[in-house]
Amino acid sequence: MTKIRAAFYARVSGEQQAAAHTIESQIAALSDRAQSDGTPVPSELQFADDGFSGATLIRPGLDRLRDLVSIGALIESMCIHQTD
Repeated sequence: MTKIRAAFYARVSGEQQAAAHTIESQIAALSDRAQSDGTPVPSELQFADDGFSGATLIRPGLDRLRDLVSIGALIESMCIHQTD
């Protein structure tokens, strides 16, 4: 089993949200939080979906995160900006 200290997931759904660059602000906020917690998150563990509705679980970033867990990764700390 692979232990991963920290990862995070960010998502914006609408075109208006995507145009307002809120995905970048979420990633920045999550990076800042992880850094302040002493668990900086490398880019390969920063999962994001820009422009995907929360009404579906079929999202590329979320799929990559689930794939990582399905092969046995244990993520000790998972940060999510805001759940819907």
